[in-house]
Amino acid sequence: GQGQGLGLRPRPRHGRASSCPDLFSSPEDESAEEESNYCYVPPTAKRVSFSFLQMRTYENVLGVNPACSDGPPVDLGWRYDPDLTLTLSVDEYERSIQKLCSPSSSRRCR
Repeated sequence: GQGQGLGLRPRPRHGRASSCPDLFSSPEDESAEEESNYCYVPPTAKRVSFSFLQMRTYENVLGVNPACSDGPPVDLGWRYDPDLTLTLSVDEYERSIQKLCSPSSSRRCR
């Protein structure tokens, strides 16, 4: 709805009981509440975590990029071979990345 992408939510229509703070100086000022249809609700911290990841190899297909000037354009297709899918725990994956990024490796980490 209107204003919701800005962290705003509609004020309740009935009564003054609300989790929305009064945005104006005087709580007795009834006209102030009528002027403000929305109140700011700060975003809450949310956490996301992952346990496993899958690495898949997708097919290459002929693309449609008109800006390709040397050879045919190549895109990533939708199909992959489930038998070639590698499933790792996030910990295993991060350990393998650390090995690739070790000082003895010739690869550069970013």
